[in-house]
Amino acid sequence: MPICPHCGSYVSEGSPVCSCGATFGRISREEEEEDPEEKRRKQKAKEYYHKGCELKREGKYAMALSMFEKSRELGIHAFSVYEEALFYNEMGHYEMALETLKPFRNTDSYEILQTIAWTLAQLERYDEALELYFKAIGFIEESPRFIQDYSSPQAGIYYTREGLDAQAREKQKLKRKELSKVYAKIGLVYSYQENFKVALKYGNEAIEYGRDIANNWNIRTIILENMGKYEDALKNYEKAIELKNNKAFIENKARLIQKCCENMLYNGEDLEKAYKLISQAIDMLSSIRTDEDIDYYLTLKEEIGRKMN
Repeated sequence: MPICPHCGSYVSEGSPVCSCGATFGRISREEEEEDPEEKRRKQKAKEYYHKGCELKREGKYAMALSMFEKSRELGIHAFSVYEEALFYNEMGHYEMALETLKPFRNTDSYEILQTIAWTLAQLERYDEALELYFKAIGFIEESPRFIQDYSSPQAGIYYTREGLDAQAREKQKLKRKELSKVYAKIGLVYSYQENFKVALKYGNEAIEYGRDIANNWNIRTIILENMGKYEDALKNYEKAIELKNNKAFIENKARLIQKCCENMLYNGEDLEKAYKLISQAIDMLSSIRTDEDIDYYLTLKEEIGRKMN
């Protein structure tokens, strides 16, 4: 697309007149051709960007961030400030993430508010995190995305009343799912504060609003585990893994089983059950690529077996 030599604005292809009023002749094909150096620069930036995406998929966040920064330095394919903050969070650099998120503190986006709240929670600034999570709930409740408009046709399309009601039900369903995710995070923060009664209340609400969201079950499991309700926690992990065969869920469940079996061994109680549980944990970890120390689980199984005899 040609550029006006007078004001620098883009001009529609083939138009001899700019919006500033300037007139000029057609730009030659030679002038329209991109400078070879600029083409090389764009290509290099694109390579950095795609390499960064590849490293991110591999979980190599620091290296990915370096690639994206190089791409941004060339001015092409740069990742956004918000994406940069997400990278810092994934790397565990929460102070840097929070600093990067400063421009978004007054946003009306409930998704971004939850990101800031989560970052604050990792820095143990729990009251601030809760304030933003509850603010996010308010934005979800008021969001036009989840409110059916019966007053006028949408985009020139006329729907029957039944069709509009079906849309309203779907929007309500989506709204409940979004709320459930926030309730789960609120429950987790209260659990960090050891306010377990309130934590479990929000954990239960998260399940009620979003029973098919695996992470809601995972978070309620963490709350139950922090409360010392290990058997209930294990049942929740089973549901989470049933919904999503997630490596982290499997490892979390194995670690909880390990904790349960250690307690049973120490107290000399339910050793047969402990033996079955630790065998289950070993089978689970053997089915995935994990950094968990399986040798420790095998040693624990041997100790339980000896104590049984």
